[in-house]
Amino acid sequence: MSRILHSLVWAGAILAAALIASTNGLSDKTSFVVVLGLTGAAWASLSPGGMCARKSAS
Repeated sequence: MSRILHSLVWAGAILAAALIASTNGLSDKTSFVVVLGLTGAAWASLSPGGMCARKSAS
């Protein structure tokens, strides 16, 4: 999957989660935490040198 398509999928997931959270009556704080968690997951999966890619110094 290309990087742009991967980014668009994450953006769609974040927007869908925000919409679902607001229509289901979640509080603003809870909605923010859900969106922030998805944003962090997107950031980690889209960054080129994530934690999984680093090698330990031995």
